Amino acid sequence: MLTSQLTECARAAVRTKGTYLAELLRLEWLAAVRPIEAVHTIRSRLQEILDRLTRIGDQRGLARAHHAACLMRWDEGRMASAWEHSRLAAEHARAAGDRGLRTRMLALSVSVLCTGPLDARAIARELDAMEREQPGLYLRAFIELGRSGVALLDGLFDDARQLIENALEITRALGMRYHEGGFLMFVGFIELAAGDYAAAHAGFLRADAIQTETGDRSFRAFTQAMLAHIAALAGDRARAQAGIEFAERLAGPDEPLVNARTRAIRARFALADGDAAAAERWARSAVHNTCLTDNVEEQANAKLELARILATLGRSAEARVEAQAGLDLYRAKGSRPGEAEAQALLDELVAGA
Repeated sequence: MLTSQLTECARAAVRTKGTYLAELLRLEWLAAVRPIEAVHTIRSRLQEILDRLTRIGDQRGLARAHHAACLMRWDEGRMASAWEHSRLAAEHARAAGDRGLRTRMLALSVSVLCTGPLDARAIARELDAMEREQPGLYLRAFIELGRSGVALLDGLFDDARQLIENALEITRALGMRYHEGGFLMFVGFIELAAGDYAAAHAGFLRADAIQTETGDRSFRAFTQAMLAHIAALAGDRARAQAGIEFAERLAGPDEPLVNARTRAIRARFALADGDAAAAERWARSAVHNTCLTDNVEEQANAKLELARILATLGRSAEARVEAQAGLDLYRAKGSRPGEAEAQALLDELVAGA
């Protein structure tokens, strides 16, 4: 399991106390098992480490440092910055002549691409460039993941399903258990976009089982938030409420994307309870949390949730503004399913005006 491997890395760091490699190993370990602590620790130490490694020309060390920075930015939801650090990590690994490290950094950059601000066509171009690297199976798994993401943005659900299954077959063949858990989340996103809530629930549930096994708290928190979201859509308030509380315990108070999802659900519950002020407050808090990140699709989703709340409260003009903002965000990302959802909501609001 990745967590146990990183724990051994942390022990190695203790044995080599005083070296920058030891500290970088510790930062990578923190990012995997204590993401909240990792963000603060990496932020406080990173620049000094980068400056030192640049002065001594340690290319491999610089690759590891930019890897740690990528993980920090990812935990913050700053995917454009995370992507840039992953690219720098790959280039320093190339300069070090470490093909294995470069492959891992390129794989990381694919994961970041799928959730960052680049649109579908830009993502496809980056994946085409990686194809020219003549990737082995490990990187191939991530390229298939990325291709699945592009297919999903294009609304090609069957293609997206096949591509993610290709990626999962590789993770299983290579024993990439940690990554299998992350890839299974994408199964849930595909099925949710396709409107098959039962299949989406099954995908996230399988992801949760593996993330529990590997000790992946960061991804598991978001998986739990998505399971709560699906439970809320199904009208199972008790299960949704339990999922919200568990997700927030796993993530802590500073994880914006988990908080955005759970607060959007709280907004729905408050509305059902007749508490208009609380419903709007929770919905606006969800929007605020997504705006702390550059995850365009999560921003758009939160805007649409706010629009629905405002429409139910009889504030149609404000609802149309939020729905239009969500539509613009989905268009910027090139998400055809998201654009269709936003346009349908906007049309409904205009017709009811």
